Amino acid sequence: MSLSALLAAAVAGLTVTSAFAAPQRVWIDTDAACGAVGRVDPDDCFAIAALARNTDIEIVGVSTVFGNADIETTDTISRALAFEIARETGQLLEVYRGAGTPFSPSVVRETDATQALARALEEGPLTLVALGPLTNLADLFSARPDLVDNVTNAVAVMGKREGHAFHPAEGATGGVLFGHGPLFRDFNLCEDTEAARLLATLDVAVTLLPYELARQVEITSQDLAALAASTGAVSWVAERSTAWLAFWQRDVGRDGFYPFDLLAAEYLATPDRFDCALEPARIATDRKSYGALMPQTGLLVGDAQAAATYNVTYCTRYLGGTLSLLDGLAATPDHSPL
Repeated sequence: MSLSALLAAAVAGLTVTSAFAAPQRVWIDTDAACGAVGRVDPDDCFAIAALARNTDIEIVGVSTVFGNADIETTDTISRALAFEIARETGQLLEVYRGAGTPFSPSVVRETDATQALARALEEGPLTLVALGPLTNLADLFSARPDLVDNVTNAVAVMGKREGHAFHPAEGATGGVLFGHGPLFRDFNLCEDTEAARLLATLDVAVTLLPYELARQVEITSQDLAALAASTGAVSWVAERSTAWLAFWQRDVGRDGFYPFDLLAAEYLATPDRFDCALEPARIATDRKSYGALMPQTGLLVGDAQAAATYNVTYCTRYLGGTLSLLDGLAATPDHSPL
């Protein structure tokens, strides 16, 4: 399925907010790094741009965190994206700087991000959209566990089934490493496992959007060209996505990439287009995916007999089918789920 179609799904039918229902209050926690030097994905930026166009969503605030890049970079890029969104929509997104290093259970850390998120939660229920490591959330809730009561849902881009390796070149041409291209890891979890461990102790609803879901949607070179030729914040993001696309073309062997974090925006807009179920989950070492010599800690979902510590809503399939393209974008062929 093309990016154009996916973004259309995130905003289709949502141009007029119902007079009888207030917009959903959303807080975005992000390690946005589109356009940064190095092998950095633009998915956070696409997700934020899509959420900003959704008039059924009120973005109460944006907090930044290390992850895809250092905190200086993610904070600077998030503010630049917020400026582009303001130019396009008139919507002023407040951006708050958060953690630059992982969570430590022995350290009480207060940042602009935790202070602002605490105020927002005190004002009323929020849906938290975590596009990066969960550090800012752990910093806040370790000090203020009472605020968890106002979390409607924590939507996070992470999670996996034991034995499932993240190798994006599967089914593609090209890719040379070990015969199937580069191997990815459950990045947001691995960047701060202790933060995820803290969140697992809290009584909060969690929805996980994992790799196995993201690989059902692809942003192709045609999609990116169409988006870059459009206007607004989405065009700004697309122009900063060429290096990431080049990495996938060269090293993965695909003429496109999986937009992991963008699916969080789509989930908030149209949750009925996702096949999700309540599953047991635990943080443990996965020795099956990459072999005994390369064990990785993961947020492992499924297998009720394996000492699960809590339950999560785990989404495994995108059911969107063929979707309309965003107005003003050049038509490109839709891609069937892989």
